[in-house]
Amino acid sequence: MGPQSTPEQVEQVVKACRRMLAKNPKSAAAHHDLAVALMQQLKFAEAVQHLQKAIEIAPRQVLSHYLLGVAFAEQNQPDSAIGAWKKLLEYDKHHAEAHYFLGKVHAMQGKIDESLQYLERAMTLEPKNKIFASTLAEVYVLKGELVKGQMTWQKIVAADPREVKALANLAAVSLDLAEYEKALEFGEQVVSLGQEDARVRFNMGLASLRLNNYLQAAVHLRRAHELAPQDVDILRSLGEAYERAEKKDEAVLAREMAGALDAQSPHPHFNTTGQNRGFWRNLLHKMRR
Repeated sequence: MGPQSTPEQVEQVVKACRRMLAKNPKSAAAHHDLAVALMQQLKFAEAVQHLQKAIEIAPRQVLSHYLLGVAFAEQNQPDSAIGAWKKLLEYDKHHAEAHYFLGKVHAMQGKIDESLQYLERAMTLEPKNKIFASTLAEVYVLKGELVKGQMTWQKIVAADPREVKALANLAAVSLDLAEYEKALEFGEQVVSLGQEDARVRFNMGLASLRLNNYLQAAVHLRRAHELAPQDVDILRSLGEAYERAEKKDEAVLAREMAGALDAQSPHPHFNTTGQNRGFWRNLLHKMRR
């Protein structure tokens, strides 16, 4: 039974395994295969029961331990998932996926140091795994180790220059490290691949602001606004770029638009009611032409 099996084929496997277990309830293979089919049917609670039975019969069956952790995780039971994967490592300490998922779950629980231990071990076992590397970089950043995160994403890009997610993250972390030219460079690579998003353009706009290139910042931030028109932070930064470029009308409009999205803003110039309403409508029309 492969990942492309039809629902009908999966159900046939379920019935066949149940028939087999009716004849031989101590068949670890039947319990395991039934659990796999049940997981494909999203019946994780029942799958757990059969995986536990398979492990009881054949405790050294590493794949059953691994899938048991996955089934627990799918039911939002992280502690049980951790227990299953740790038990797996008692039988196979070189199981890269178990180390990876232990690292990921510990990170989700805020246990960053424990997470890094497992993720770094996973990377040692599979140094070319981009998914492992990307998660490791994210956890480095969570810990505040920005340079390590940056270096890890750079390794991903060195292996695959078209890895958009890594390039976007490099733009962001370079901005945080005050390496503004690098942030722009990585952002331009994302754009050149046709994969721009609001976050990338926003970071490029902020980098341009820090480099005192206010008109270029406005270009990036306007594009970010087009991609994410409800993002208040983009509009406020766009207003700052226009103000520093001495384009006062555009600056006020950007802030007015932010104010319209954030009714609780304390800034008085966000008021778009009353006698100013026609002015703002006309100016908005002018900017969009």
